[in-house]
Amino acid sequence: MPTVPLARRNSLFGKWSGHMEQKVGAECVLASHSMNLEFIKGSTATSGSMKLEYLSANETELDEKPIQAEVINIIYDGRILKCDYVNKDDNVIHFGTIYGELSANGRQIKGEFIGYGLISEQLVAGSIILERKLA
Repeated sequence: MPTVPLARRNSLFGKWSGHMEQKVGAECVLASHSMNLEFIKGSTATSGSMKLEYLSANETELDEKPIQAEVINIIYDGRILKCDYVNKDDNVIHFGTIYGELSANGRQIKGEFIGYGLISEQLVAGSIILERKLA
């Protein structure tokens, strides 16, 4: 099996932004969420953070307190990634996994997620599209 070039391996790290489109879950919850994700290369493992913003119940403004999650596990082979996340607040139940594919040019991640929704309080699933934020 060929080795993934270092530049390709490093293309995942940095800040990403985009949307999650919820396809499975409570109908009373807005299906589209803005998403910001950052992958950080550590000395022993890859980690990161995630922020979700969603519309409030009246669907006219963003909630004042975005959901903050921590990326706890990333498996990445140069093209496909698996990213586990959990809410930073230990008092709430909110977690999931994202499976994605990094585009050939390293500027977009498309994939799917499944998890337990904080707002809907049930299993949720859907798609994600993220674009690399340029520094």
